[in-house]
Amino acid sequence: MHFLIKHLSSSNVLLYKYLLIGMKIFQKRRIHRSILISNYQINKYIKQFNRHILIKIKRYNSNKLWVILINLNTRLIQHKNPMKTNNHLDTKIINYEKIIKRKDQILEVVAKIGQILLSENDLNSNINNSLSLLGNFIKRDRIYVFEMVHNSEAGYLISQRYEWTKKGVSIQIDNPDLQNVQGEPDFSRWIKLFLSNKLVRGNISDFPKEEQPLLSEQGIVSILVIPIFIEELCWGFVGFDDCKHKDNWSDGEIAILSTLAASIGMAIVKWRRKKELIEAKEKAEQSEKLKVAFLQNISHEIRTPLNSIIGFIDLLSEVDYPQDMQKEYLAIMKTNSHRLLSTLNAIIDVAKIEAGIMTSNFTKVDIENIINDVYNFYYHEASKKNLLLKTELKDKKITINTDEEKIYGIFTNLIKNAIKYSEKGSITIGYMEHPQNITFYVRDEGKGIPENMLENIFHRFIQVDNTSSKSHEGAGLGLSIVKSYLDQLGGRIWVESQLNIGSTFYFSLPL
Repeated sequence: MHFLIKHLSSSNVLLYKYLLIGMKIFQKRRIHRSILISNYQINKYIKQFNRHILIKIKRYNSNKLWVILINLNTRLIQHKNPMKTNNHLDTKIINYEKIIKRKDQILEVVAKIGQILLSENDLNSNINNSLSLLGNFIKRDRIYVFEMVHNSEAGYLISQRYEWTKKGVSIQIDNPDLQNVQGEPDFSRWIKLFLSNKLVRGNISDFPKEEQPLLSEQGIVSILVIPIFIEELCWGFVGFDDCKHKDNWSDGEIAILSTLAASIGMAIVKWRRKKELIEAKEKAEQSEKLKVAFLQNISHEIRTPLNSIIGFIDLLSEVDYPQDMQKEYLAIMKTNSHRLLSTLNAIIDVAKIEAGIMTSNFTKVDIENIINDVYNFYYHEASKKNLLLKTELKDKKITINTDEEKIYGIFTNLIKNAIKYSEKGSITIGYMEHPQNITFYVRDEGKGIPENMLENIFHRFIQVDNTSSKSHEGAGLGLSIVKSYLDQLGGRIWVESQLNIGSTFYFSLPL
């Protein structure tokens, strides 16, 4: 390290001594610097900065300038007590060194936190561990992370997701008042600052009155809150509470902690993408399994009736059976032909839906007429299994604007499923009126649906019994087709079911 001092007058000898003291401190830090200073510059700096000496320090290996302000009263240069002057400047230099040391320590901790946040461990554990590491170092009382979610009706809703607290400080993570807090109007100022990527800091006593109650309840004296951005959108914020002292954050510390907020944002992005990849992988694997099951079902649903038809054709062509036996065989062939046609129609419907060419023809439809028609059509089929098919109607004319053919298709699939999976009891068809819509239902007393399948039952290729030894025919397309029809008609479908008690399928359509 070199000090190049030009034209230093005798009146500034003491300054030279102080520079030597500073030189020793900088040498301890093992940083190579050179200080260029002249008598003219000293006078200029003293005049310009009002009794402060400005020393410019330039690294040899970069163009970055470091600036140090030494609070040196010009009168001290000719002070009669040099030792007192030395002690005064020593204190200033030591204090400055402490500031630099603390900034370096915070940088080191934040760097460690960055490694933790971007590790492959669980996101929640990573964030909690990071807050704990930082909290134990910066000596604040509480550190937390909040998420902001925009609601079209309520505006921004703010909820606490993570928290670290110093021993003896009240824990707020389970505080219901900090979940889904309406940001507006009380905290409108905060939200505007966050959306502009600006922080909130200061003493609570200086904050607007509407902001103080919620903060004072937590015993907060001063606060620093930094927004967290994800892909240019404000996701939430990280906050630092001090329950004893007023605001004393330095600009350098705030700049470093802002990198922590950025690291949390990157960790959340990484976790989201990882989760999306895992879900996509699981979905692809599940889809592959469903496709295999679907192909097996389709193979069964096409080959079984075809084999039956071909077999009976061969029998009738080779032997002259009595007329009553011929009628029986022809009836079986007819049943299997309808089964085959139903499977092919389902496949065609799925293909149209996938291609986006399924259209709807909206007309005025009498809903009680439709229910009576499907009741009459399936009454005998239900009776063959000793099932009672019944309706719950209101004997009045109610019309809705919808696609009649699709409504028939929806009832057909739901009633056929009810007959298929019921061995006893009754099947009821009815509807309920509401101000904005009509809800239809098909209720059975069949085997029911397991709770873990209720969410997926409307997905394509899903059946309650997907095993190779299943006792019921069908390709697993009916309910997915029903849902697609209702999506086109502006309706929705859901189910309530209990094992061995029965199921009720509801679907609603707008008036």
